[in-house]
Amino acid sequence: MAHAAKINALTDDLISAINPSTHRRDARQIRHLRDSALRTFKTQQHVRVNQFEIDARLEGLLEKFYVLNNEPLADALKPRLDDFAARPNKWRPEILALLLALSDRPAEKTDINKALEITPDEPVEHQLTWAEIIADDPLDEEGIWDDVEDESDYSEHRAPSLSDESIGEPTTSTSASSFGEQDVAALARAFIVPKDRELLTQVKNLRDRMTSMHSGLELTELQVARQVLLMLHGLPTDLFEAESGGRIRTRHSCHIINIAPSTLDRVLQDYASLGSQINTVRRFVASNQQSVVLQSFQAAVQTQLSDFGRTLSDIEQDFLQQEKSAMVSLLNVYAEIDRVAKPLTPLGGLIPDNALKHNVRAVQLLNNLFEQTCTLQLIGEDVESSSVASLLFKCLEPYLRPIRLWMTEGKLNSSDELFFVRFDDENSDRGSIWHSRFALLKQADGSIFAPDFVQSLAERIFKAGKSVMFLQALGHHPDSSERSAQSLDVAQIMQSASDGLLPFSEVFKLALKNFTDALEGSETRILHQALMSQCGLQTTINAINYIYLGVHGTRFQDFSYAIFQRMDRGSGWDDRFLLTELAQTAFEATNAVMPDHIVVRVKPRTDQQTTTGRRADMLGRLVVEYSIPWALQNILTKTSLAACQKAFTALLRLYRAQYLLNQQEWTLSIMADRYKEQRVKELLALRQHLSWFATTLKRYVCEVLSVVTKQLSVDLEAAADVDGMIAAFDTFQLDLTRKLLQNDNLAPIQGSMLAILDLYENLALEWRNAVKQISSRATQPTSRQLVVQQSLSARQNRPEIDEAADLTDDEDDSELHDRHDQRSVLSVSSLLKEYTRQLSFLLAGLRSSTKPTAEATKHSRISRLEARLPRFLARYITPLRNAPISHITAFLVLHELTAIVPLFGLTFAFHKFDWLPPVFSEGYWVKEGVEKFGRYFRRKGWIRDADGEGFEDEKNRKGVAKWWPRGEDGVRLLVEVATAYAITKALLPLRLGLSLWLTPSFAKISTLPIKRMFARKAATTPATKVAASPAAGTNAVGGKTTK
Repeated sequence: MAHAAKINALTDDLISAINPSTHRRDARQIRHLRDSALRTFKTQQHVRVNQFEIDARLEGLLEKFYVLNNEPLADALKPRLDDFAARPNKWRPEILALLLALSDRPAEKTDINKALEITPDEPVEHQLTWAEIIADDPLDEEGIWDDVEDESDYSEHRAPSLSDESIGEPTTSTSASSFGEQDVAALARAFIVPKDRELLTQVKNLRDRMTSMHSGLELTELQVARQVLLMLHGLPTDLFEAESGGRIRTRHSCHIINIAPSTLDRVLQDYASLGSQINTVRRFVASNQQSVVLQSFQAAVQTQLSDFGRTLSDIEQDFLQQEKSAMVSLLNVYAEIDRVAKPLTPLGGLIPDNALKHNVRAVQLLNNLFEQTCTLQLIGEDVESSSVASLLFKCLEPYLRPIRLWMTEGKLNSSDELFFVRFDDENSDRGSIWHSRFALLKQADGSIFAPDFVQSLAERIFKAGKSVMFLQALGHHPDSSERSAQSLDVAQIMQSASDGLLPFSEVFKLALKNFTDALEGSETRILHQALMSQCGLQTTINAINYIYLGVHGTRFQDFSYAIFQRMDRGSGWDDRFLLTELAQTAFEATNAVMPDHIVVRVKPRTDQQTTTGRRADMLGRLVVEYSIPWALQNILTKTSLAACQKAFTALLRLYRAQYLLNQQEWTLSIMADRYKEQRVKELLALRQHLSWFATTLKRYVCEVLSVVTKQLSVDLEAAADVDGMIAAFDTFQLDLTRKLLQNDNLAPIQGSMLAILDLYENLALEWRNAVKQISSRATQPTSRQLVVQQSLSARQNRPEIDEAADLTDDEDDSELHDRHDQRSVLSVSSLLKEYTRQLSFLLAGLRSSTKPTAEATKHSRISRLEARLPRFLARYITPLRNAPISHITAFLVLHELTAIVPLFGLTFAFHKFDWLPPVFSEGYWVKEGVEKFGRYFRRKGWIRDADGEGFEDEKNRKGVAKWWPRGEDGVRLLVEVATAYAITKALLPLRLGLSLWLTPSFAKISTLPIKRMFARKAATTPATKVAASPAAGTNAVGGKTTK
């Protein structure tokens, strides 16, 4: 109770301190706050820090420092901990726990030198104050302000005084230094430093001469030259002034004898322009830059500015030397200064925009320097090109530093924002470190964030660093001391560029490539060998071939048949432990397979699979997992293993079909005795069809697996690095998925194949029922039949297809039996029709999936037309191969129109006038027309089958004209259509010629307007460019070329 009362009192004090309001209307709020605070305090479960745990952690930290060879840090920490423990402080564990929580890898990041500089504050010495001095020696004593006659001891510490010679006024003594207002000015004059009057006079005269410039007086060239030199030094002048942006302009106009004002103004403008360029560079050098590349550029430019300043000083010195009589000329001065300033003047345009980020500015600066060097060399400015190239190399040196560290040691400085390699997921799993730990920094346009001359080498640099990192993760630490000392051969680059035989860009890129070659070393080759030998990549591939792809058919068959037998027995077949034991037992004799790495599980049934209830879907739920080392998981990705799992499922379904067919071989003799019965005949026919389908499909799948695995081995041998090996497996996965028809866009074909495979289950059920019925009708069964019947009885006592264990727990058993009975009552003829329907759909889907492209279809149609034409007309079709698509479309439309119009027109004319030309009515084309259109007429019911057959037989004997007296309208119309068809076929050369002649005009009024309409609609979409029509501007259709 005392503890509760204490908490209540403290809570009241806390609320009063936070909310000092004492109004009566706030009593409810205060009471609510008090209750809430008390509940919080009472439910507080936190206790104090365990001091023994903190001491143990600190001892472990000290031991870690000693293990990591960081004895100075441990020796510095231990006495401080002992000193802190000796001081009584009840919060000592909490303070140490807070410091431990705030620590971040102290063994690596602690700088022992900086840590030792931190020393406890020394006690501050007591300083003497004026109050203590006055207390000991008051200022109101008599004689304290009297003059001191002897000044020899402290004369050097006195305030300076002015002599009569310098100022002409008497010196005020200390006796006059009172607090009176009349002596303040005199006291101030005692502290004035005397000036030389002659020097002041010279300064006044110079100021007067400078002021005379403002009035437009005439000046000498020497005076103007001095102003120019001062301006180029960056100093303020009277003749020039600098604007806020750094631009230099002339302030006043002046005149020089014998020089025209316009000429002088032009010369001064040139000087101002030169000064503006130099001033831009000088302002950049004085700015604060964060990037090391920009700082290096600043240092190099500062050196050039210093050389430029010394040159200006030399020019001034020539003007000041009296022993030399130099002729002062502004034009000569400008020519000499312009020659010296040439390396500096283009630098202002190379400085990036200050609004960009510092790392973007650094990359842009490197690009600008490289492009400027190449441009200057191309135009023959060798001196300026060498100067800019030297700046490029000095800026490139800090940029190449992280590249050297990355390629030799596989390390990355996370604080370096200039390097194009970044940490993507620093804590990623080791099974994906090659893919997810590091990433290339990309720009908005998709290019790598690097200078243009590094773009071609960025991927290679990225791979080399990842290879070193991967080898270190595998335990390999190659010696990189020699490669770390490699640097860019600047002298060789400059020598090759000065020869002029090769452009600077080629010389520079070649040197940069040699630099990366020297840094790369042999890590890539070592990593390739380590993955193949140490990590067992080839052994793992062989194991995958055995388990998933069924390379060893006997063992794969033993494994699959064992699963099928468990499925047929009934419940419990999907126990993952038993399935895993079956797989491990089946493949334990294979050297390449590690049986304990195999795990078999069954995925839960989806809603769609529950609805269909197919045994093929049951096999699709079976998943085999094979554990591989983490190093190989970076090569064999989940996508590749998923493709192998799909191939395993396809093989398993085919083995299931073969297994069901093999079960029926025991009863073939019984069925053969009743082959005349309709049901038995249909069963045998269905079994023959399904046997052919299973054999053909299995042969195709095995051939595909063989070809794909061989190509994988070839690609792996040709792979030069890890990315090449990953690309080989990606190609393997794509080929395997595509050739096994497992793509998502082929889902209808996959459904048709599953439907056909489901027919094997129906066939097995119908086959067992038929054998049972035949055996029950036999009066005296043979001994072989008795054995078969006993086997069938034993099988029928077990559930035929026990799917109850394969369904979810909430599915009713009655629904399962209903679906089972519905399957069992299907007739064999229905199964045959279903097989024919699914096979037709499957073949049509395969044809459509291998359909040629539109371009190939266009050329094939033209080829067919060309083959059907006479030789003298074939040359008119040849230009259509390279014609625009609009003209080809127009030609094909005209070709069809010239066939349809004569066909219907002639048919109408023959029927209207009741006349047929005898020449065409008895030819081969008429017979072809009768056969083609006769089938259509019979399908529509316009003529009877007997009429059509009799007509064709009679026509073959006596000709078409003999049938006119019969007067049957359907047959008559058929003959008329056939005759019109024959005439249309005979007019083919004329139709083709007419179509070719009308193609340009017809395209102009039909296809081209439609194409332009779609082009205008596409042009309204943002960021979409519409190209000109291929036919526009060809004068073939009168079009105009669009821009």
